[in-house]
Order: sequence, then C-alpha cells, then structure tokens
Amino acid sequence: MKPAFLPIFLAFWLLPAWTAQAGQSLTLGVLAFRPAAQVEERWQPLLDYLQGQLPEVEVRLQVFGYEGLEEAVQRGQVDLVLTNPAHYVLIANREGLSSPLASQINLVEGVPVKGFGGVILVRADDHRLRGLADLKGKRLASPALGSLGGYQMQARELARAGLRIPQDIQILETGMPHDRAVEALLDGRADAALVRSGLYEDMLKEGRLPPGKVRILNVQSLPGFPHGLSTPLYPEWPMAALPQVDDALAARVASALLALPHGGEIAASLGIHGFTVPYNYEPVRDLLETLRLPPFDAPPKFTWSDIRAKHGTLLILLGLVSASGCLLLVALIINRRHIKAAQAALRASEENYRDLFRNMIVGFAEHEILLDETGQPRDYRFLQVNPAFESLTGLKAEAILGRRVLEVLPDTEPFWIQTYGRVALGGEPLRFENFSGALGKHFEVSVYAPQPGRFATIFLDISERKRQEAELLQAKAAAEAASLAKSRFLATMSHEIRTPLNGILGMAQLLEMSELSAKERQEAACTILDSGKILLALLNDVLDLSKIEAGKLELVEEIFSPQALLDESLSLFAAAAQEQGLALEAQWLGGDQERFLGDPLRLRQMLSNLISNALKFTEQGGIRVQARPLAEEDGQTRLLFSVTDTGMGVPTEQQGLLFKPFSQADSSDTRKFGGTGLGLSIVRTLAQLMGGETGVESRPGQGATFWFSVRAPTAPSVRLHAATTPGVDARQPPATAAR
Repeated sequence: MKPAFLPIFLAFWLLPAWTAQAGQSLTLGVLAFRPAAQVEERWQPLLDYLQGQLPEVEVRLQVFGYEGLEEAVQRGQVDLVLTNPAHYVLIANREGLSSPLASQINLVEGVPVKGFGGVILVRADDHRLRGLADLKGKRLASPALGSLGGYQMQARELARAGLRIPQDIQILETGMPHDRAVEALLDGRADAALVRSGLYEDMLKEGRLPPGKVRILNVQSLPGFPHGLSTPLYPEWPMAALPQVDDALAARVASALLALPHGGEIAASLGIHGFTVPYNYEPVRDLLETLRLPPFDAPPKFTWSDIRAKHGTLLILLGLVSASGCLLLVALIINRRHIKAAQAALRASEENYRDLFRNMIVGFAEHEILLDETGQPRDYRFLQVNPAFESLTGLKAEAILGRRVLEVLPDTEPFWIQTYGRVALGGEPLRFENFSGALGKHFEVSVYAPQPGRFATIFLDISERKRQEAELLQAKAAAEAASLAKSRFLATMSHEIRTPLNGILGMAQLLEMSELSAKERQEAACTILDSGKILLALLNDVLDLSKIEAGKLELVEEIFSPQALLDESLSLFAAAAQEQGLALEAQWLGGDQERFLGDPLRLRQMLSNLISNALKFTEQGGIRVQARPLAEEDGQTRLLFSVTDTGMGVPTEQQGLLFKPFSQADSSDTRKFGGTGLGLSIVRTLAQLMGGETGVESRPGQGATFWFSVRAPTAPSVRLHAATTPGVDARQPPATAAR
C-alpha cells in the first residue's frame, strides 16, 4: 500500500486488538463558530456516545475560539480536536499531527454533504456591489482571519479577482461567532460580511435576520448543495488526535466514530449525517500556501548559532570561498540536513503504518481493475490483503496475490466487477452492507479508489450487531402483538361482562314488578343465577390468568379416579347438551380401579373449558370425551385427555392462535360466538405445570379434537390394573388426537 493514502484510511478503520487502561481521560476540544453554550449543547451527544464506547476512559468536552484552541493544544490541555480544515492544517504543521481520525459528513437541509464553502453577504439595497471587483476599497467584516469559511475561502476568490488584502480591501475582524460579522454589516460598520455557508439560512429561519435585508455576492451554482455559496466547496471538519494520545486509544476513537450509524438518532441530534474516512485536505493546504497564510506565511528561519552547533567543523571552509559560494554551501548543508530528517521521518511513518496494516482487525484488500478492448471492466486482480482479510474470508495471501478474481472466485457476479470498476475509474466511493452466505456473516463494506485504475475494499464484521438488531425487531414485534392482543381482550371482556350483567339487571327489574306470576319469577331468578355463573366464570378465568402470570398458581396433589373425573365433568354439561340435542359421552380407556395423584379440581377445570367450547361450536351430532393412560416412566404415567366434537372445525392457519392468551380464531367485532379467549390458554398453562402439553387436530366442517396430557404418579396404595377396553391399545392416543 502506498504511504500517500495509508494514513487516511488505515487510521480511521483500525479496530485495536488491545484496550485502554482504566483511569485514562480524553479531552475533546471543539472550535466554536457559534456561541459557546450552543456549541456545547450541540456536541454533548457525541461526548455521551464516545463515553459509552470507551467506558473506562473519562471523556470531557471543552469549547474554544481560535486562539484559545491553539493555546490549549500547545499546552497539552486537549487530546482530540474537532476544528475546521484550515485550522487543522495549521495545528498539524505546528504540532506534528498525523492524518485525522475521521472527517465529518454534514447534514444540510436533510442532505448529506461532505464539504462547505464561504459566503459573501452584502446589503440588498447596496446597488454599488454587483461583483467581486466592486469590493475594492470596501470594508469587509470577518469573524476571524483564521476562519476557513469566514475569511480564507473568500480571500482566495478575491485574490483570483485581482484584489489584494490589505492593499485593496480593509478587513474588520469582529471575533466569533460568525453572527457578529453579519451584525457589523447590518449596522453599517462594514460593506460586506464573510461567513460560513449555512449561517445565512440559519439566521433567516431563527428570525435573527429580516428577509430581504441582505443578499449573496458572487453566487456559485453547485447542483445538489442546498445552501447559497460565494466560493467552491472545501472538505468538512476533521477529528484529529494529538501526539500525546496513545495509538491504541486513538484507534478506538476512530473505530467509534466509524461505528456511529449514518443518519441515526445520535447523528441527527448532532445535526450531522455521521463520520467517514478522512478527506483529502490538500486543497486546503494549497489555499493557505497561495494566500501565504499561517503556517505558510514565512520561510523557516536559521541562525548562525544553529549552523555552528551542527556544522562547526565546516566553518573553516567558509573563509576559503567567496561570499556567494559561502551562502550556497550553507544552503546545501541545511537542505541536506532537512532532507535526511524528512527521509528518516518517512521511514518511521512507513514502518508505523505497516504495523497498523498488519494488526488492524478489519479486512482490507487492494485490487487492480482489468479492462476489456472496449475499456469496460472485465475482471480485477488481487494486489495486497491484510491478515484480517485472510482470517475473515479463509483466502490466503500467498494463494491469491497477483491472481484474477475470476480465477480465485469463479462465481463472482459480473454486477460486482462492473460496480467496483466504476469506482476504480473515478466513480464515487461506495458504502453498503452485504451478507455472505458462504461465510454466514454480515459485513459493512467501503470501496474507494486510492489511485486511478485501482480500488480498495474495507469490510467490518457486523454479524453480532445484525443479530442484536434482529432480536430487537423480534422483541418489538412480540411486544406489539401482545399489546394488540390485550387491547382486543379488554374490548372482548367489556362485551362478555356486559351481556350477563344486562341479564341480571333486566331480570332484577322484572322481579320488582308485583304482577309477575310464580313461574315468571322463577324464570327471572334462573336467568339471574345463570348470568351470575357466567360472570363468576369470567372472573375466575381472569384471576387464574393473573396468578399464572405472577407465578403464584399452586397445584395440589390428591388421589383421583379418571373415570369419576370424567363423570363429574359431564354432569356439569348434561343439561346443556340435552337442550341443544347433542349426544354427550365419556370413556376412560384404562383400568377400572386405577387411581393417580394430581389436582382433580384443575383437571376438571381443563376438561370443562374444552367441553364448554365444544358445546359452543357444535350445532348437531355429539361430543365424546376420552381419557387413557400412555407411557409410564419414573413412576409417573402420562395421561391423555381429549374432547372430540362434530362442529364447524378450525382452519389450519388459525390453530396456532388458539392456545395463546387473549387470542381467538375469530376476534372480529361481528363474530358469532362470544368468549374471552382465556380458556384454552389456561388449559395449556395448567398442562405445562403438570408436565404435559396441548394440541388440536381439526379440519373445517369436520369437527375438532382438542387434547391435553399430564404426568401423574400412580397412587401408591390403590394400584389396581383392570383389563382395558377390548380392542383398544391403552398406550396409544386416539387417531384424531395424535400429534
């Protein structure tokens, strides 16, 4: 990899293999071009985010003007700086900073942009000013000469127009924030104001600038950029680490900035789109050099003391040459010394980046694009990969370097070759997520062109993040479904309670009438009694559900006879079945004298719920209730109870809802049959508490069989195994109830 672009990309994407020690601290210094309180409030979410990503490191925030930030950097009072590009170039030159950790993607009117520009504002009614040349001899208000967007961008455009500063133009430095430059324009202290792009629109929105009061001079037409401009665009703000910051900690900060979701909640609270790989800040450096602005405002100075200290033995030669030769010799010596120092620094930098390349845990690969005779991408060749690439893909460097991708991976789709080729041939960088079925992993991939004809890919394994996102979505869906079910349940309960309550109130009013006959009074009393029983059953279901959800439902253990249990359960519904003209029968397919230990009250409740449902949904035919012993294991017998009806049946797609709380096969307001949807849910929970399970077998129009199983110990003192019903295998469930 070329040293020219290694600092830009590797530092940003590096995820360190080691962690910072507890007790470390980081102070982030932010340049303020708005009031300090606003800047602190704006960047506090980023501070909170970094603190969450680096929990063992204390992260602090300080806001400065230009001079304050430079002084804080010189004194080592800040560890990270977030400032404008020109200020970064100045600090980097003075303090020996490496390339930035990341660069900001701004959000302008909802549009992600990677650059900003300068604006020249003049009063709308000042008709003397129509172009840049008209500013000659005028006073321009600037927040600071060190402001890239508030002075330097505009100064370069003025220089291109042939205007010199300060010979042709007087600068009024108002100090930060940029608003002050606009105020100087409005109150007549200046003829024009130099400000950063976006400020003009912000002041209009906030009502601090009356509409139609000012206008933009030298308007630039940049499609896709939503703010007015007087200059070209320059790269957005960088985040950089100072030399005192540990390399591992700086890499963790870069990784955290990279992981900040683009367009996410945190980025939105910051008013930006996110952070990305550092931009190319050479255009900023060229601007500063062209304008001879710091740090390029003066050539390096050398004293005779410097020369004598380092080259004393050569001073004798100076007396033997002419004055011009003397100066030339000194220049050559100094120049050679600086060349050697630069070469040593370059070698150290290259070795440092080689270490980073070897130790980074994100995959990296560089490729050369191969074109066909028409100039279209037809393949690409592996040039270099890092160890993380080998680990993530299983492809070894010695087996793929120098080879074409279609040799190594013949199934590569032409779409990807064309896509990567467009990037290598000057297209925009790409960033996307991709799932590799062969590897079973999700990756976040970035593709960029380090130089024409080549492209590089950086991919980060985000499988764990995707898994957590899927779990969150699943949990959200489950919570929403539960909330919807409970809402439906409340609506159902209000209907179910209102119906018997209306019966009770209506019959009670009839009983107040003295002219009722004895038979009418008896019928009213029966209606009240029946309605009361319905209400009691509803309340019992709700109470049982609350006990189940609280984990306080307790089971008792008593000796019971399955045959007696069936007989008692049928007796509760015999009259109702007879009234509907339905046959109702029960059958125990085990020994006549077999007894078990369990909770007969809860078993009767479970059977009653199933029989009640069968009566509700059966109009003709009959209902058969069966119970039988199945396998015996560890002193416990699995008992299977089933209720089979000849009713309407249940569609297959609705059967999965039946045993869920608050759910019904038909939950519409116009359903034919009532009910709360709790009965089957309670059956399922009780069966699970007794070591069993539940199920249903049904087809529309062919009836249904609802069944549940429990595990019950055989009663120790009365284990009498009588012969089972002839022709029936007592160890197999009915065919209609088998799962």
